Amino acid sequence: MPIIDPAIALSTRQEAFCRHYAVSGNAAGAARQAGYAERSARQTGCALLERPYTSG
Repeated sequence: MPIIDPAIALSTRQEAFCRHYAVSGNAAGAARQAGYAERSARQTGCALLERPYTSG
């Protein structure tokens, strides 16, 4: 059984967020490194972690 449902495709930025978050454990920093807006990185990181397909 696949770890991630193949029917759910992550955007390039969402995938980058997941990779950066896995290394750092910092949602805001991972959002910034993935290319999300600096001003909203904290909120974006939190929102991405609430999604089942990006939080793992």
